[in-house]
Amino acid sequence: MNTNTIKNRLLEKINTLSEEQLTSILYFVEKLEKESDHEKNIQLPKREKKLTVLERLGGVSKKMIKGGGNLSDREVRKKTIAQKMKQKYDRE
Repeated sequence: MNTNTIKNRLLEKINTLSEEQLTSILYFVEKLEKESDHEKNIQLPKREKKLTVLERLGGVSKKMIKGGGNLSDREVRKKTIAQKMKQKYDRE
């Protein structure tokens, strides 16, 4: 949409408003300007590399189960956990 058309439509609407409504609109526009100025002045820290969730949490847990096979597969995971539990409780 053409900018002039938007401005003309806005001016037409403004001409029909009461003083109270105009005051509210002026307050709104001034607030938008302040927010825009504030956003321009904010300098976000620059990060060279975006960290993964795992990296943000401190890396791979030292207690993570290590095992062969695809640990994403439930059956493989169940067998691996069962073996680890058996080893742990057989020692005790």
